[in-house]
Amino acid sequence: MKNYMLSFCFLLLGSALFGQNIVEEKFQDLYEAENATVVNVTGKMFGYAKHFTETGNEDMDELANFASSINEFVLVMMKEIDDPKAAYKNGLSYIDEDFEELVKIRSEEGNFALYIDESNDIVHEIVGIGTPENGFLVFSLTGNMDLEQIGKMASQIQMDGFNKMETIETYDVTAVKVYPNPIRGNGDFTLELPDELEGAKVTLVNDKGALVKTYSTRSGTQNLQADGLAPGMYFVNVEKEGVSVKKKIVVVE
Repeated sequence: MKNYMLSFCFLLLGSALFGQNIVEEKFQDLYEAENATVVNVTGKMFGYAKHFTETGNEDMDELANFASSINEFVLVMMKEIDDPKAAYKNGLSYIDEDFEELVKIRSEEGNFALYIDESNDIVHEIVGIGTPENGFLVFSLTGNMDLEQIGKMASQIQMDGFNKMETIETYDVTAVKVYPNPIRGNGDFTLELPDELEGAKVTLVNDKGALVKTYSTRSGTQNLQADGLAPGMYFVNVEKEGVSVKKKIVVVE
């Protein structure tokens, strides 16, 4: 019975799971629109997941543990909007620099970007912005979530034919790691890529978006040169088949 109840709870969350504090701050016009779908889920609802962590089903237990680490969830979705591409571009401009781009997906069906506020592999907030079909959505999850669980959570989330979150697990983008950080301009850094991203194009750009270096890479752990870089902020871009992962790296003297 617990398994059925837990499945039902996550089915409800899976069809609604998208939203955030940024919604109320930056997307107030959409939040108040009559044709918008607005979802708010408080920490109390997620707290119930703690009662379903010993079901005997490993996947269910992991999902329940992840849900119990969430404090709040907010979503706004417009099934139709005049200019989805413009709304998507504007939405990305609202993302604070404290957030790190986890993954960005481009396809004929629509675009999707996921950002995280993370420290020491603990994610404090997840922000998603996307354009399913001719619509627009923005969502946020806040809490103290395990970064490694994000990929597993992604495959559980489906929403009206917009299943871009599944790509996060397919390409195991949470396994992409860059360290040490910061680094020195005459040194090197380590890049870890999962097997799914073997053959990806890897570039280094500065904070203005200008290309600095292009790397020949493989899957697994590899050392990349950072010689000749001026102090500042840079981004390691990993791209394959319309999926891109961006990692911020700081160069010091």
